[in-house]
Amino acid sequence: MSEVIDIAVDLGAVRAGLPAIEFLCDFAAHVPAPPSQVIDGVLHRGCKMILAGTSKSNKSWFLLDLAISVASGQAWWGRRCEWVPVVYVNFELPQWAMAQRIGAMCHARPECEDFGLNLNLFNLRGHNEDWTLLRPKLEEQLIRHQFGLVILDPA
Repeated sequence: MSEVIDIAVDLGAVRAGLPAIEFLCDFAAHVPAPPSQVIDGVLHRGCKMILAGTSKSNKSWFLLDLAISVASGQAWWGRRCEWVPVVYVNFELPQWAMAQRIGAMCHARPECEDFGLNLNLFNLRGHNEDWTLLRPKLEEQLIRHQFGLVILDPA
């Protein structure tokens, strides 16, 4: 059974009601199965992961490596990855810099091949838009394409 999402609540237009208090026996009788893992032992489908670090600590390289690993179904830092479509939302790097980094990653990771149709880029550097306007456009694209992993860089 999948979780029902109220878009008005999700967008913050309406407050979500609080759940009822449950007896443990009722809770235990209706525990949903866990979703598949996009990154084995690290990230389940539909969950969030945050990468934090100081400036110039290679966070974007780390995330690009993750994107390529998942898009090609190859291991990432020794962890099995589910082969799912990925979108990398790039708020920071110019397109030429993103192209150079992808080329360098492909050279360094020759086992990650044939991910071109599974890795998608949404280059937004230079597109200064308020989050309240950007979010619905982004959500529309994400729903249409059914990505298994969405990376926002920087978050």
